[in-house]
Amino acid sequence: MRKLYTSILFLFVLFISSNSFGQIVANNDNVPSSINGLIGGVWSNVFSNDTLNGSSVNSSNVTVSIVSLSPGFYIQPSGLFTVSPGTPAGNYTIEYQICETANSSNCDT
Repeated sequence: MRKLYTSILFLFVLFISSNSFGQIVANNDNVPSSINGLIGGVWSNVFSNDTLNGSSVNSSNVTVSIVSLSPGFYIQPSGLFTVSPGTPAGNYTIEYQICETANSSNCDT
């Protein structure tokens, strides 16, 4: 009588999800003082309270863009918020987005 040996191969596949980019957070900013729209001006840096992996962001590790179309306003690559001369007086909500330079799909608004 022949013995039949069978081998059973167990194959374990381990899937590791690798998050190669960090947590990016764009926090709300409040302009503490008004800017004269007639002459324009520069307000503080919008990066001042934003983080990437829990550390402050800057123009070397994020890019910035305005999401809501607001004529007369722009954000410089360095994060400085600028009001153009001739911008009508009023209260404005400007939504901006920052994206990680190393991974442009890692963004927050």
